[in-house]
Amino acid sequence: MCCSYDVYAVLYSWCSPSFLRLNTALRSAMGLSRILALTATATQQTAASICNSLGIDPAKGVIRCSLRRSNLTLNVSRDLDKQHALLQLLKSKPYCNVRSTIVYVLFKRDAQELAVFLQVFLQNTFDYDALAC
Repeated sequence: MCCSYDVYAVLYSWCSPSFLRLNTALRSAMGLSRILALTATATQQTAASICNSLGIDPAKGVIRCSLRRSNLTLNVSRDLDKQHALLQLLKSKPYCNVRSTIVYVLFKRDAQELAVFLQVFLQNTFDYDALAC
């Protein structure tokens, strides 16, 4: 089994010291053999600390690449009706043709409400992850 975490550096900084015990919990209690921790924002010091807490060899387990990614797009909305603005964005090109989209919201309940809204209006099945510490 394996486990993956996106935006791990943010979770690590917000939830320490609980995350310092995460390696033990995941590997022993859940029997996980691989852990993938993803972040685009970790400093060298944070990355080293994350590697230490997860038992990852930084020389072999850290991949760094350019921050410029041609396959990523950032959109920020100031619309008052954020859900409908997002819906219109997702129905427009190029978003209507992509396989995956990440939407960040402030609260877990916002993610849950947005997931219900999008499932109704987009009429398809999708996964969402509402992480909260």
